[in-house]
Amino acid sequence: MPTDTIVESKEIQVTYVAGNSARSIAEQAPKAVDELELAIPTLVGNKFYGIVVEGEYRACVKIDEFSDSEFVDSLPKFEIPGGRYVHRRLVDWNHNVELLVETVEELTSRADHDPSRFVIEYYRSHTEVVIRVPVT
Repeated sequence: MPTDTIVESKEIQVTYVAGNSARSIAEQAPKAVDELELAIPTLVGNKFYGIVVEGEYRACVKIDEFSDSEFVDSLPKFEIPGGRYVHRRLVDWNHNVELLVETVEELTSRADHDPSRFVIEYYRSHTEVVIRVPVT
């Protein structure tokens, strides 16, 4: 049984590569992630996120004081809203991508889900992702 935790998150400033909203999220996500990874100077030390905005998948990387300014200036910016989120960690998600979909569906069916904010995928590594669903 997975363990869910309620966390308080601050706003996260990101730069991103967007998918093509005419395609399914399953088609958009890998392409957007690949494009972001090609554009970024290094994967090491960066924090990666995925969100869906009005049917458009956005592969995001957090902007911080160590971010390469030329890279940051070359891509659009976005702020992932802060607030309360239910947080679930998934291990080996890359061997069972359907687990991501099932987890999001389960957590967004909670009575306290806040649909005014975005579901966040926080990629801690190539094998570990944290799903954060906004709650009231």
